[in-house]
Amino acid sequence: MRTLFSVLFSLVLLSNTVTAEESANQQILDALNSYHLAETQGDLDGILNAYADDFVDPQGATKSMLTEFFMALIAQGLLNDLKVDMSSMVINVDGERANAGPVSYSTVLGTNTYSYQMRKDTDGSWRFVSSRLVN
Repeated sequence: MRTLFSVLFSLVLLSNTVTAEESANQQILDALNSYHLAETQGDLDGILNAYADDFVDPQGATKSMLTEFFMALIAQGLLNDLKVDMSSMVINVDGERANAGPVSYSTVLGTNTYSYQMRKDTDGSWRFVSSRLVN
C-alpha cells in the first residue's frame, strides 16, 4: 500500500511539473506572437513591452537604444511586410527563465535569425532579457 501511494504521489507531482512546463511554453509562445503582431502593426509600445527594462544584448544594446531603432523601422515602413518563421523554434524553460529560438525575421532588407533569453517578470509576463543574432 505504501508503494502504491508513493507511485501515485510521484505521478501527481510529475503531471503538475509537465503541466507547468507546458503552460510556460504556451505563455512564451503567446508573448512572442504578441510581439510579432505589435511589430507588424507598428505598435511601438507593444514592441517595447516585450523587452525587460534591464535588457542588454551581446553588442550592448539596451531597451532605450531599441526604442530609437524600432521607431526608425516603423517610420520607414520596414515592418509592414515582416515575415516571421518560428517553425524550428525550441523553448527551454528553467523556472522563471527560458531560452527560445531560432526565430527568423524577413523584410525587404533580408533575413535575420535570433535566439532569445527570456524571464518571467513580476507581472507574470515573459520578456526578453537578451537576444543573440544567430546568422
